Amino acid sequence: MLAGSIDGAVIATILGEWNNVEFGALGNDVMFALAYLIVVGSLIAYNVYTWLLRVAPFGLVSTYAYVNPVVAVLAGSFILSEPISAQLIAGGGVVVAGVAIMVTARNRALARGAASH
Repeated sequence: MLAGSIDGAVIATILGEWNNVEFGALGNDVMFALAYLIVVGSLIAYNVYTWLLRVAPFGLVSTYAYVNPVVAVLAGSFILSEPISAQLIAGGGVVVAGVAIMVTARNRALARGAASH
C-alpha cells in the first residue's frame, strides 16, 4: 500500500495533477476519514488479518472480504448518517447469508471428517 501510494504520488506529480487539487476544500470529515483509513483500515486491520491467518482456518478468515463492505455501509450509516436503501439491505442480506452458508457448510464438513476418524 505504501509503494502504491508513492507510485500514485509520483504519477500525479508527472501528470501535473497536484494543480487540480483544492486542499482548502478538504474538510475535517475528509481528514478524519483519511486518518481513520490509514490507522484502522490499514495498520490495525492488516495486523489483525495476519494474526487471524495464524490462529484460524483460512476459509473462515477469507470471509472478511465479503463482510467488509457490509460493515462499511453500516458504519457510513451510523457515523455519517448515510441513507440505507432497500437495495443495500437486500444486498447486505445476500452477503451475510452467503457467508453464513459457507461457514456452516465448512463446520459441518469438519464435523463429519472428525467423526469418521
